[in-house]
Order: sequence, then C-alpha cells, then structure tokens
Amino acid sequence: MTPPARERWGFLLLLLLTLLALLPSDPQGPFDARDWRPAQGVELHFPVWGALIEPLSAPGQALAGEPDVRIAAVATLLWITALATFCTLYRRWRREGSFRPIHLGYALGNGGIAAGMFLAYLCFALLVPLPSWTLITTDPELVVADLQTHTVYSHDGLVTPQQNLALHRARGFDVVAFTEHNNPSGTETSTAASRDDERFPWAIPGTEVREPGDAFVLAVGWVPTRPEWTRQWLDHPERHPVIALAWRLSVADVHRLAADGITGFEIANAGHPDIPLPIRDAILAEARNRNLVLVASSDWHGWGGFWRTWTTVRVPDAQRLSRSKKAEAVVDALRQRRVEDIQPVVVGYLGPPSTWHTLFAPFSATLRYGMELSPLRLAAWWVWGALYLLVATWLRNQGWRPLPLLGATLLGISGAGVLLQGIRLSTLSLPGMTAGETLTEVGGWALAVGASTLLGALLMFRRGREPQARRNRTSAR
Repeated sequence: MTPPARERWGFLLLLLLTLLALLPSDPQGPFDARDWRPAQGVELHFPVWGALIEPLSAPGQALAGEPDVRIAAVATLLWITALATFCTLYRRWRREGSFRPIHLGYALGNGGIAAGMFLAYLCFALLVPLPSWTLITTDPELVVADLQTHTVYSHDGLVTPQQNLALHRARGFDVVAFTEHNNPSGTETSTAASRDDERFPWAIPGTEVREPGDAFVLAVGWVPTRPEWTRQWLDHPERHPVIALAWRLSVADVHRLAADGITGFEIANAGHPDIPLPIRDAILAEARNRNLVLVASSDWHGWGGFWRTWTTVRVPDAQRLSRSKKAEAVVDALRQRRVEDIQPVVVGYLGPPSTWHTLFAPFSATLRYGMELSPLRLAAWWVWGALYLLVATWLRNQGWRPLPLLGATLLGISGAGVLLQGIRLSTLSLPGMTAGETLTEVGGWALAVGASTLLGALLMFRRGREPQARRNRTSAR
C-alpha cells in the first residue's frame, strides 16, 4: 500500500467520524442508572484542553465508554493482532504473487509489534489521567457526590488524597467519600486532606470491609471502631449509613442484606461494571419494596482518569451551603433514605455486554465514540489530520517515512508518561499509608514498560529515517 493510499484511509476515517457525529443520537447521556432514562438536572461537559489532544486520548475514550472496558480491551487487542498479521500477509502476497513460509514470520512479527504498541498505549491510559467527562448541575439544589473511592491508605490505592481530590474536582464533584479498605485510621488521615484547600471537594470518612456472607459493604459518613466487620455495623442505620456493593453478590445475598437493614446498594460501579442482570433486577426490586437508596460510585483507586459515574443529592439552598454543610446534607439524605432526592448518574451503559458486542467491541466502541463527538472535538480531528498531511508531505519530500515517525511520536509520549508515573509510584511514601507493596509492584512494571516503550519509539524513529534507496532494496527482497 503506497503512502497516499494510507492517507486516503485516514481521510475516510475522518469522514466516518463526521457522519457519526451528525447522527441524532445520544449514546453518552447522562442517564439515571436505575432505568436508563435521561438524568435530571445535570449535563455533561468535555474540557477544551481535552479536545486539543483528542486524537491522543481517543482510543482510551472509545474503550472507556464500553459496557465493560476490560472485555473491550481484550477484544481490541485480539483484533489488532489479527488484522496486523492478515494485512502483512496480504501485502506480501500482492507484491510477490505467491506465499512463502517466511511471509508468515514477517506477518506474525508485525502482529506482535501492533499488539505491543496497543499494550503500551493501554498502560499509558491506565496510569496517566486523560481528559474525560465533567458533570455540570443545571439544578442549583443538586450536590454531586462520589460515595466510594480510595487512596494510598487502601492497600491497592495508587494516588494520594490530594491527587484523588484534584481529579474529583475536575470531574464535577462537591463531596467525596474516602472508603479505605479495612483502615479506619487511614480514612481519618486521607479525609483531612480536603480541609485546607477550598478548591477541593469536601471529603467524608468511610471504610470498605467484607462481611461474613462474603459481600463488600461501605460505611459512608462515619468510621467504625474496628477495621473489620462486626454486627454493630447494622445496629443504628439511622445514624450509620451502610451501602452494599453489587460486585460478586448473588440474588440470595441481595435479599439477605436488604432484610438485615442496610441503607442501600450500588446500582452502578465504574470499577466493577459487570453486574449480572438477575442481581440488578433483585436490587431494584428490594429498593422499591424497602425504600433503599441506590447510588453510582467510581470505586476509583487511581487507574486512569476516565469517568462514568456520579450520585446527585437534592439539597435545599445547596448553592448557599459551605463545602462541609453540603457533605453533611449528603450523609443526612442517606441516613433518612430520601430515595426521591438521590439519583445515580452514569455515562452510557454499564453492565455485561452481549456476545456480539463482546466479539466486535473495537468496532462498536468506534461507532459509539464517533456519535458522542462534540463539534469542538470533531474539529480537533480535522485540524490534526490537516497538520499531519502537511508534515507528512514535507517528510516524504525529505526521504523520510511519515507513518513510522508518527508511531514513534505516539510511542514516545506513551513511554514517557508511563515512565514518569513509574518513578512517582516507586518513590511515593506518606505516613501511615498501606499501599506499599502495590505501589512497588505497579511502579516497577511501569518503569519497565515505560523504558521498553521509549526504546521501541527510538527503533521506530530510526526506521522512519531509512534512506529511500535502502527502503527500495528491502522492498525488492
């Protein structure tokens, strides 16, 4: 395939994104997670600076909007590897008119390179917070809360309390619950980080533990005296709200926890989106029958910056309240089970995908991503496309290869971002934090992946600078 043909494929991609953006559809919402109707009193906003780097964050945005990002990522990896292998075989066959065993080796090598590039980008998107949706309230009486999130005071957290609060501020939150794993004292330390900076959301205390039936439950707005489950958790629900995660529940667990007197359930969890439909139906039924609260939480531990879940709470005169008073009002709404005032909000659909959706995840992700593009984000694609065309023409006239140089640039950005995060994680230390082993392990992997990716970027850059004559000789062979 000649370079102009590659650029024609790029032009067709821009046309496809433009056509999708013009469709009268609304795949992102925001929606009420209980019935998938449009959420009330809120709208989504995408940051301007995010539009400026749209092509860089686009693959992550596309995958993050799928029903289950983990399934979508695996399916995309398989598709990229298979397509890169097939295209290499096809090009060799067209060029030479026959198939030789060595062609399979070239094809598998290119498939491995494509898979490696995707995995490097995936590490970048997981460790470097990229732009994402912000929830804006159009109703002045709504307070936006996240009732489950974690810091390094949980054993598997990757961010400091300050970093956590800064990202929550960027995503539109007024109140954040630090529900550290089995660590009431750590919760006290992490929540204190919000007190001195008026720009941060107000942090309320909480704890996540596993109860005897193997369900995970959250203390929200209060701190238990012990770092594990005791029956006292359910003694005073009117003072101590308890929210159960839907993750890993059975239908029997849902009925048992509801009968035990918990305050409510998470109906949407961005960290564990794969809530089976029978579990979801049981939660909705118990919520109707027992007047239980339903919330949508991020369960954010520091992986990536894409956002899909919020909980809004209606509070009279919310705009006039201080940060701490808003937080108190949120906890009061939970205590009183004011179901009519609490709304779980999500972007798109969270849940187990269908078989066809799983098999063709990268294509459905691309279609959905195109349909949610705003005019500014779409314009960014065209501007970057035109810029690439100008630079590619100049590079080709100088005897360089534009596409490998573009790949080297993207790999260099990804590698540098992952490497810097690896350094941060490997050197992070705060008094009393519990994530030491996790930080060391993830930081070590990030250092290795970042360094390897930078090396790959260097090799690809050298390939892009191959003289024309040498490329012709290689093609002839």
